[in-house]
Amino acid sequence: MAVDRARSANVATHVRRILVERGLSVSDLNALSAAQGHASPTSRLPHAFFSMLKKGIAPHVSEVAALSNLTNFLLIDWLALFGFDLAAITRLQVKLHTRKTTLVMPTERLLPLQIPREPPPESAASDSVPPHRPLLFAKVGMSDGMAFPAIIPGSIVSIDTARTEVPLSGQPCALYLVEHLRGLSCCYASKINKHEVLLTPRYLPYPCLRYRIGEQAIILGAIDSELRPLKHVTVPHPAGASLIERHSPLRPSRAQSLSQFMRSSRERIGLRFREAKSMTESIALEMGNEEYAIALGSLSDYEAADALPRHISKIISLCIIYGIDLIEYMAAAGILLCEDHKTALPPCDASDAPLPSALCAQQPPDLRSWSQSWYRLPVSLLHAFAEALPDHSSCHWMRYVRPASGEPQPPGVPEILLVDKNDTQFESATWATMWQRPVYLVRHCSGRLVYGFCTIADGLLVVHEETAAASRVESFSRYDAEVIGRVVAVLRAVNDR
Repeated sequence: MAVDRARSANVATHVRRILVERGLSVSDLNALSAAQGHASPTSRLPHAFFSMLKKGIAPHVSEVAALSNLTNFLLIDWLALFGFDLAAITRLQVKLHTRKTTLVMPTERLLPLQIPREPPPESAASDSVPPHRPLLFAKVGMSDGMAFPAIIPGSIVSIDTARTEVPLSGQPCALYLVEHLRGLSCCYASKINKHEVLLTPRYLPYPCLRYRIGEQAIILGAIDSELRPLKHVTVPHPAGASLIERHSPLRPSRAQSLSQFMRSSRERIGLRFREAKSMTESIALEMGNEEYAIALGSLSDYEAADALPRHISKIISLCIIYGIDLIEYMAAAGILLCEDHKTALPPCDASDAPLPSALCAQQPPDLRSWSQSWYRLPVSLLHAFAEALPDHSSCHWMRYVRPASGEPQPPGVPEILLVDKNDTQFESATWATMWQRPVYLVRHCSGRLVYGFCTIADGLLVVHEETAAASRVESFSRYDAEVIGRVVAVLRAVNDR
């Protein structure tokens, strides 16, 4: 791509200004880096650093990490200054991974406010996820039907990594995310004995899988919540599941070299090099920049060397196609970051155009006030999920508070709804199972919101609310209620805590 000389000059000017305000020069940064034990050639800024920036040559990611650590500004902001949008990792991981279950990285992982950090609001229910609970997040693939219909393919789930203890066979099972020789699965898991675990399907004729714990299967954690699609749900089929088995034993990512980390990340989602190459070409189209495409030989080379790619655009593409957390990827290469106490970069002056008026990373609209939503799923994943829908332009997030009934709140009640306000006409069809039924959000003339499957008979609008543990039916005069829209997704808790 042609280099925008004016923008490159403004970037160099702004970087120089930031360092001057911190009382630092390139030599000072290199000396500090050496003093802190980061004296590798890739972490040292070249003496012609500003000249390279003016020519449009982006720095190596280790150089950007050194700038972040030594100036105490966020990595995501430094990369935004150099023209790289890390929020695209979250958005494209959710959009492009459809076949296999894949880990996804929320943008909040790169911000000082981790997930979750603040105490729960007073209005939150007593079973809210406690602060500082370690969570992973995954997009459930269309071939992963072992937990169907408790977990729907296409969902985004949060995984509580503190809950890895699996019950013995014969005891009530919980849903777990398990990494095993065939990839990742959302499934029911129980211990056969001290050393073996049995992964079992719920509804569909998937095979039961028996693996040795820690060697052939790693319990990543219990599934805590699900962002569940309710429209265009596809029934998974066992024939679509991968029969490719990985090498045993499996290794945790922290015990792997960079090349091993890359290979295991690719094999975990059953991706071949040609498929990976095709995905990077899709990323290049999405980003409008051919530099995000990766050649077939380069993909192979990245698994044979223990060095990060020179170009940051390639690193972003690898994180997207392999379902990698950028922080873990950099850590596997020996680049450590601590974003907890860093601040955002100061904004540019208006005179610095064509740079954006503010360089600090912008989060999507703030949903943290929406009670438990912040504890169930980060905001960036909510928005990435919505943007991947074909009719997302007419969809809106709405908080749902179940009308008080004097009874304990049953599990499975949704907390946030994604509502298509353009779809208000009930379908005149029959459905064999509950999960096939279209669901609507209805507002009574009193202002009360009711959610469920709807029918009209004898002048009455009947709403059937179905949860994991209970069902409730409410009826109104059809003239005393309005249909706000069809619910296309819900955010709900899964396992009991």
